[in-house]
Amino acid sequence: MGDFATRVLDAVSTSVPASTAARDAVASVAAAPAELDAVVAQEWQRITGRSPAPDSDFYAERGSSLGSVRLTSRVGARLGRALSVTDLLRAPRYHDLLAHLCEPGEPAESDPAASDPAGSDRAGSDPAR
Repeated sequence: MGDFATRVLDAVSTSVPASTAARDAVASVAAAPAELDAVVAQEWQRITGRSPAPDSDFYAERGSSLGSVRLTSRVGARLGRALSVTDLLRAPRYHDLLAHLCEPGEPAESDPAASDPAGSDRAGSDPAR
């Protein structure tokens, strides 16, 4: 966890009584760079039709198996790093996914089909849901 996230976590833990899950959510979101947060939030909303909250669960928010493939491939392509459906299955909550993405990862393979700039599957038009 970065120094900034540690300071935020320490401030929250000493000033506000919070559950471990809430403290972890604050820490992981605080540690996520703004660009990473913006990319994941945009693609999450594009697939589910909902803006994510720190404790939002991808699958509870209408994320389908096809949606998970789309989310991981688009986020991975935009961030230039590998992200798999298995990663999303292990970290389906928004703050957990951000925390995972803040860890050093493998660079993504160049796959122009992974990012669909035309946005052919706007929320609500995904036939798999």
